[in-house]
Amino acid sequence: MIEPRYARAESILKDTIALLLPPSRMALSESAKEVLYVNNGGGNMIPFDLTLTPYMKGPMDCAIGPEARKYSSVIFAGPARTGKTAANIMGSLAHIISRAPGDTLFVHMTQKKAQEWRKTELERLLRASPEVRAALSPRPRDNNVSEIILRNGTLIKIAHPSPAELASSTFKNVLMTDYDRMPADNGEGAVFDQAAKRTQTYGSSSLVLAESSPGFDITDPTFVPASPHEAPPVAGGILALYNQGDRRLYYWQCPDCGEWHSPTFADLLWDTEERDPAKASKTVELPCPHCGTVFQENQMIKGEPFKRYVNNRGIWVPEGCQLDQNGVMTGDRRESTIASFWQHGPSATFQTWRQLVFKYATAKKVSDETGDFEALRVTVNVDQGRPFTPPRSADRDPAGLAARREDIGVKVVPDWARFLLASIDVQGGKNRRWVVQVQAFGKGLRSAIIDRFEIVRSRRGREDDPKGFVRVHPGVYAEDWDLLIEKVMYKSYLIDDGSGRQMGIYRTSCDSNGEDGVTDQAYQFWRRLKKMGLHHKFFLVKGGARKGSPMVTKTFPDNTSRNDRKVKVSGDVPVYLLQSDKLKDIASASLNRLDVGPRHVSFPEWLPESFFSELMSEERDASGHWDKISPSASNEGFDLVAYNWAVLHMLKADKIVEWDSKLPAYMADFDSNAEVFKPTEGEEEVREIKPRRRRRRTT
Repeated sequence: MIEPRYARAESILKDTIALLLPPSRMALSESAKEVLYVNNGGGNMIPFDLTLTPYMKGPMDCAIGPEARKYSSVIFAGPARTGKTAANIMGSLAHIISRAPGDTLFVHMTQKKAQEWRKTELERLLRASPEVRAALSPRPRDNNVSEIILRNGTLIKIAHPSPAELASSTFKNVLMTDYDRMPADNGEGAVFDQAAKRTQTYGSSSLVLAESSPGFDITDPTFVPASPHEAPPVAGGILALYNQGDRRLYYWQCPDCGEWHSPTFADLLWDTEERDPAKASKTVELPCPHCGTVFQENQMIKGEPFKRYVNNRGIWVPEGCQLDQNGVMTGDRRESTIASFWQHGPSATFQTWRQLVFKYATAKKVSDETGDFEALRVTVNVDQGRPFTPPRSADRDPAGLAARREDIGVKVVPDWARFLLASIDVQGGKNRRWVVQVQAFGKGLRSAIIDRFEIVRSRRGREDDPKGFVRVHPGVYAEDWDLLIEKVMYKSYLIDDGSGRQMGIYRTSCDSNGEDGVTDQAYQFWRRLKKMGLHHKFFLVKGGARKGSPMVTKTFPDNTSRNDRKVKVSGDVPVYLLQSDKLKDIASASLNRLDVGPRHVSFPEWLPESFFSELMSEERDASGHWDKISPSASNEGFDLVAYNWAVLHMLKADKIVEWDSKLPAYMADFDSNAEVFKPTEGEEEVREIKPRRRRRRTT
């Protein structure tokens, strides 16, 4: 007979006795040396070495240790490759699990990322650290993807920033990583404020820690800080929290003159005349702002490379204080219960100055040549640790744009153009119509608006007057949609080179949204085009893709399983979902360019003043979202420019660098361009497009 196994009082007491012991008073920077193991980059876990990232001692000891009770929260803003997550987040967790038990909430930016982090980074720590591993419960059910229950009963919860995850429960510690990739408002306010509420019961023994690289754009580019320690205004995120704290910057002491300064990317110097980013980055150096002595990153100072030498002797200085040449701090520090730290790119251990300059110069070159500043934003935020200032539409105005009108002919193709794109906006209400805009593109995607017109009149006759005016109704009449074939898709324009040749429109994009019936009619029109073999020339587009999604996503809507939809779609019609904010960023940048060159937009003299008001009808807010400046503003011109940029992205024309190499036939010069033709005598400007034929399979 098998004897039943019973729990022994000895083992229960051994597992729970730790709850009666006082938490460790050791500072986190010391404790981490014994309990924290970090990934060395190759998947191997090695003991934490503070000498690699000496600047982490300050924030670590404000989070856990004798100094921690002075502060309600710890905020760390800084670039990637500083070791901030390993030291602050992983170090705190390792200490809490092994030496200072207390229910802890860990918050990552999304549920998927939280689960991924749990299965990789945290799991490796649990296995690698002997003290941490010994604190785990032996019961398999106590260790899962969303929570860990320790041997002593402490709960470690892994969550994402949803209101449900941040509500009701009480925790002693809350740790947040990649804070600026969380929503500024999750529907119930700022995530940080909700998280801090969970710890109030524990008073000064609690810990609220948030770390991130900046991710929110500057809201006021004209802002002048009251001190070097003040971060510029942003619409939330880690730097907004930093400004609420005591605003500490990491200071280096010049080995030559002994004066102190906090280095930023703006302090680095390199050969800006060199066009090759790789070559330019080799020249980077840092001058002392006090004595002018120039230092290279790996220049040896008393047996150590310069950056390591000054990092090892650096000091975190709060706003209102200063250091003398002996490193003695004086002054009146800014009073706050939040210990806030802001580190800049030049002091990051795992990123060289050369890498900083190379990434910036490369992204800046792309931005200057293409108007796409997304890569520039990323390197400023993630590598330099600074908030980004996007180009502003306020840098231009309707009158300024109108003043750029020039004599480029009346509805003709400039002699530098390579292809034409048309974009169409559907307008509803009592003034139903299609608004059509045609844009010519040339080398480097230099462009010109060459036509703008409206399709208002239907060919449907009135019963009382067959020749009378009948307005188009895009939501009701299929025959009205068929006007787009003749009046847009078949349309061609005279080339302004004296040859008498004409160029046809290569591709047409059209908004698929509108009042009732428009979407269904748009889909039916595409199906008719497919039967005619012309569907490849026509794109249905729709704005509203979520932030962070690709610029353009090809979708096949299918709602046949839903009974609450008026329009039934069976997944046969492609609809291109646009990340409108990104596209409008690019469109805005192209409109901002004053000198003729890549992505510059030219305007003919015949365009009316109202057109330029349309280009200025939207403003970009602090979150990067474009919206009308007033509900009544007409924005068709701006929208249609953005639609054309979507088509350029689909065609991968925005990726072309060498315009003198082999290009698609529609981008060739006039003599070999597939869209250029010489009309015969008496032939109208409208031409029929050859349908695309599918090749038959042969066996």
